[in-house]
Amino acid sequence: MSRIRQNKWRLAVNIISASEATPHKYRSAILRKLGSQIGKRVMIQSGVKISTPSLTIGDDVYINRDVRINNFARVEIKDRVALAPGVMVTTVSHDISDPGRRQGPTSFAPVVIGEGTWVGTRATILPGVTIGRGCVIAAGAIVNRDCEPNGLYGGTPARRIKDL
Repeated sequence: MSRIRQNKWRLAVNIISASEATPHKYRSAILRKLGSQIGKRVMIQSGVKISTPSLTIGDDVYINRDVRINNFARVEIKDRVALAPGVMVTTVSHDISDPGRRQGPTSFAPVVIGEGTWVGTRATILPGVTIGRGCVIAAGAIVNRDCEPNGLYGGTPARRIKDL
């Protein structure tokens, strides 16, 4: 994507669409029109910031206020997922092997959030993670590895607390 096109996309999505003045019913339509794959009955609240169009959202998804989706690799949010306020999903990391510069070259890995999952307030999902269907990610959890289906995950780093 050219720099000019990228800036226009970010203006439309992260300023106009994210504004409280924009009715929520238009947010999905704006993303769809600009190249993201957005399902039916998707509700996206104000303040949601998305880095690129590399996003797939299934049907009946709810994305609450101030969610950040840093998707320089693909992010897939399956059907009936709910993201609570302040959730961070990122596909970007850095090589830390150089002691002279720990924030080394950038790396990217996709994220998948499984069907029916609920991600709690201010949880963070890191690059390369797949969350299985039917999970609950506790508020404030940092998910740095895959989550098996139907589990409650919490903590830093997140671990399976119980079966659901």
